[in-house]
Amino acid sequence: MENFNYITKKETILFFVQNGYSILELETSPGQSVFFIANQFEPPIQGSVHSAPYLSVTGKDITKFIKDNTFNQGNPTQFKDKIDQFNSKERDLEFKFSDNHVWRHYTS
Repeated sequence: MENFNYITKKETILFFVQNGYSILELETSPGQSVFFIANQFEPPIQGSVHSAPYLSVTGKDITKFIKDNTFNQGNPTQFKDKIDQFNSKERDLEFKFSDNHVWRHYTS
C-alpha cells in the first residue's frame, strides 16, 4: 500500500485485533503490503514429508478498506460499524501465497 504510514497501519491493525479480528499482512514487494481478515490461516510448512511451500488464508482482502477508511481514535464506534458492514457484505475467498513473502499474522 503506497503512502500508508507505519503508525496509522499499526493503529488500524490493533483496532481490528482488539475487536476480535485476526489480520494477515503480506508484503508483496518492499514497502508494499496487502491485508486480509484471516478467518482461517495456515502458515507455510517446511521440513516435513507433508511440506507446503505456501501459506494459505481464507478471508477477505481489506487492503482497499484500510486505505480508504483511516482509524479515528475520536470515533471508534463509527470505524467499528464500517468494519462490521464490510465484513458482513463481503464473502470469504481462499488465497495461497508463496512462502517467499514476508508475512505477519496479528491476532489476540
